[in-house]
Amino acid sequence: MKKLVKIFLGVTLVLFFFNACKKKEVTEPIKTTKQYLTADTSKRWKLSEGKASLDGAELDLMLVQAPCVTDNILILSSDFKYQITEGNQKCKPDTDPDVLIAGNWALSTDSKSITIDKFIVLDRVVDKAKFDITTIDDNKFTGTTEVTINSKLVKMNVTFVAVDNV
Repeated sequence: MKKLVKIFLGVTLVLFFFNACKKKEVTEPIKTTKQYLTADTSKRWKLSEGKASLDGAELDLMLVQAPCVTDNILILSSDFKYQITEGNQKCKPDTDPDVLIAGNWALSTDSKSITIDKFIVLDRVVDKAKFDITTIDDNKFTGTTEVTINSKLVKMNVTFVAVDNV
């Protein structure tokens, strides 16, 4: 009987130690859309991909715009202010300001879209641009928007990547 108790205790201890050595799953805290977009203070984003559909034709926004435009930075702040700033290249180095546009942005009540006071796309300033977010994480967000340019509806799918925290 003592031998049976020793075996039982031995097996129990072995199982206990194997179970204690299991790697515990680390779960990342769930972030809100605002936390992803602003990192709780402000966060810098750069356009990495963009497609625009107009009259059945598709335009690659990265190819049809100059690098001095596609490298511009969108800074979203947690106080719902934003700036679009020049990237590494300025189209007109002697005259272009560092901050191209500044204003306010809003997050929808369901956190699935943002609205930006003014946005520049295809060399046009668009007022109240609404961007529907389809995916978001710490490193990128993607989504769709529709804007009217020259009385024509332009549908866009774009991806922004995080540059770094400001």
